[in-house]
Amino acid sequence: FNVREWIVKSIPKALKDAIPVVIGFFITLIVLNGAGIVESDPNTLLRLGDMANHIICIAFFGLFVTWVLLAKRVNGAILVGIVGATVFSIFLGKFLFPKAALLARHLLFLLFLRSLNGSIFSRSLCLS
Repeated sequence: FNVREWIVKSIPKALKDAIPVVIGFFITLIVLNGAGIVESDPNTLLRLGDMANHIICIAFFGLFVTWVLLAKRVNGAILVGIVGATVFSIFLGKFLFPKAALLARHLLFLLFLRSLNGSIFSRSLCLS
């Protein structure tokens, strides 16, 4: 008697199909809240954010670019939308470079130095 099979078979197909949709809506709500497009409200739970905010304009620009590229079936459309929104935020002067990205850039540079196999730098220098 397999309990796992019994549990999986007891869940209706409609519920199995609905679970990924609900997870997608939840992730969308988190992203829209993080971008400031929606905000919490004690009366209605959600309300529209301040549309005059530059960060919301950047988010809409990134969503629009991603949507157009996905409609044209361009490979890497989501990545291009993210990069496009980042470049647009740099252009508006709203981009805050995170400290973690500085560390990642430093680590990538060290990996590049290590990939030279000691042709210019010694291995001990790259690992320190």
